[in-house]
Amino acid sequence: LGESDDASDLQTPIQTPVPVVVSPTPSPVAMPMYAMECSESTAAPGTSTDLFAADAGIESLLYALQLESVSIEWEDATGGAVEAMCDDLIVATPWGRIAVVRPNGTAEYLDTQVPMNMEEMLMHPDASRMRINQFRVADILLKQHSSERWELFASHHYFTGECIRFRLSSTIIIRGVNDVEVSPAWKTIFDASPCLSPRHRQLVHSGGRILTDGPHHLIITTGDHHTPSFSQDPESHFGKLVRVEIENGDAEILAYGFRNPQGMARDQYGNLWATDHGPRGGDELNLLEPGNNYGWPIVSYGIDDRGYINLPKGEEDRVGQHEGEGFTPPAFSWIPSIGISNIIMNVGQEFRLWGDDLMVASLTGSYEAGYSLFRVRRAGTQVRYVERIELGFRIRDLTQMPDGRLALLGDGGTVYFMSRDRSYCNHTSHIYSINCGP
Repeated sequence: LGESDDASDLQTPIQTPVPVVVSPTPSPVAMPMYAMECSESTAAPGTSTDLFAADAGIESLLYALQLESVSIEWEDATGGAVEAMCDDLIVATPWGRIAVVRPNGTAEYLDTQVPMNMEEMLMHPDASRMRINQFRVADILLKQHSSERWELFASHHYFTGECIRFRLSSTIIIRGVNDVEVSPAWKTIFDASPCLSPRHRQLVHSGGRILTDGPHHLIITTGDHHTPSFSQDPESHFGKLVRVEIENGDAEILAYGFRNPQGMARDQYGNLWATDHGPRGGDELNLLEPGNNYGWPIVSYGIDDRGYINLPKGEEDRVGQHEGEGFTPPAFSWIPSIGISNIIMNVGQEFRLWGDDLMVASLTGSYEAGYSLFRVRRAGTQVRYVERIELGFRIRDLTQMPDGRLALLGDGGTVYFMSRDRSYCNHTSHIYSINCGP
């Protein structure tokens, strides 16, 4: 079932798909991933690196891999995100605390947190009806303004006192030589509609992945918040791909028909890829294009626990199909579900044999299909093959460090850094000698 153990309420009446009017949007241009200016490392000089815990080696087709991990305090909730800031790693917990993990493995919380108004929500008379652990930070994004000044964006829930917003907010980070400071002043960029009643028990399908779209805009994915009819409703921002102007919050819907899109990345050609949780089966890798309808909840390769999705009477033979006029099928689909989460494109020299492959994270271990990293080899927009790299833990988010290592956020507050295992570099195998190059 992807992330949730509950089936979606697929009996909610839905509207006939309505075309979305999309204003012209400049084609994205693929930018160098690490064209950033960085001051000196913030790691304390002379600090030991043994704060990392070494994990067992992992085998993949092209690399033997090594994990190092560091654990930080964490809430009993789902969510949270990581983002590289030079050789530091910024971590947001599900309930909005901000931490920094230094290159030597030290981790500390900063003095501000994402505004969520959690305390007031917990005092609301309907709080006991909600699954509070689903009220969360979904993603963070860093945008650099200078070698020391960064803007931190967060997608998250916020309790207004009357209802629950899904919100995009920002603040400023100053990265000095010896410390990292976050401003306590947060700015609201965008509020998705509608504002949900506290009686709306399920918040788990929030989506929330953020990317920049030129210097003045962000794009954000939103989930259906366990109300499938939102995804086809042109009056709702939920179940959509939304483009937001940073300065004034003006928003336009670019694409729709999503369930819980937790991952989004551009490839080297500027193509925009996104992952989306299916119900039971049918986790999707989608190639996003403006104006397209990706089908949820009308068509899906997956089914719910009751064995169907919400099809009109007489069309029950379309269960488990994604075909249909006006609907865009996924580029690839996982059956059974892997609990699909974020996606990035590999760059740099650490895993150069992986080229520009897409790296897809998973959250579930059901059917021996998840708890893994999936390497997706493409030829342009065509998927050629998918390699499963079993890790044994849920991957909530992932990013790539400037040196090419992968940083993986596991549920529960453990951060893993994945690199090549150099212990085999004296092996006579030709493939190993290639892997040990610079």
